[in-house]
Amino acid sequence: MAENKVIRCPECMRRDIDSELFYDKKDDEYYCRLCCYSADEETAFGDLKKFKTEKYKSYKYSK
Repeated sequence: MAENKVIRCPECMRRDIDSELFYDKKDDEYYCRLCCYSADEETAFGDLKKFKTEKYKSYKYSK
């Protein structure tokens, strides 16, 4: 179920703050207690993935 997932806040991650998103059953969305970010699960994962690819685009993966 959605409540067991740990999702980091992409807006706080951009500011180098490690903050967890909390799930609101009533609105069926995730929200951050430190900033005004709120989104559904798919959008939150998408924003976090976009942030990671932008920040670490020069990182070379070695096999």
